[in-house]
Amino acid sequence: MQSLEETEFFDGNPLMQVFAYGSLMWRPGFVPKAAVRATAIGWSRRWCVGSTVHRGTRDNPGVVLGLVEGGSCAGLLYSVESCECSRVAEYLELREMAEVGYSPSVIDVETLGGRTRALTYVSERRHRLAHNPERVRERILSARGVSGSNADYAIRTFDAVRELGAGLDEPETGLPIEILSTIWKSGVIRAATEMNSVERTQAAELA
Repeated sequence: MQSLEETEFFDGNPLMQVFAYGSLMWRPGFVPKAAVRATAIGWSRRWCVGSTVHRGTRDNPGVVLGLVEGGSCAGLLYSVESCECSRVAEYLELREMAEVGYSPSVIDVETLGGRTRALTYVSERRHRLAHNPERVRERILSARGVSGSNADYAIRTFDAVRELGAGLDEPETGLPIEILSTIWKSGVIRAATEMNSVERTQAAELA
């Protein structure tokens, strides 16, 4: 596994670009100079990174997205102001490397303006979870970590992919459509239940 400092962005390159394909699409955690639709070339989404921090715990681990070799996937390409590069790089390293299974990498991405290079975090082969859609569904619907529920992560990511104009098929989401639909319905029902619970609590406090 290479460190972030070993990527080409720390070799005298004044421009930093970040490819977002999961939660960074809907919660980047920094203000980009620009954001455009992009496609990762030679990489696809896979639910293959175990989460014991952000979306799960050691006792009840979740599962989040990583990039695996082959295919392509839609995402967002962020450009970062030169004066913000060090701060953003440090933030991304702390955020992404909190989970075991990621490695910083510079990949080819395609935009309407042509092909370019961008920093992203791909899944490490030696830590990669086996592809088991049913097991992924179980983890997503049961796990919760410091950043919230695994189901919320999944639904927000599905929404972000749809907003890009990409299809919600298995090549884009990493899951068969029947599994995706189950997660979506269960997550929406759970969110509505939690919202009603909060509203009832607030009403009781005002009574």
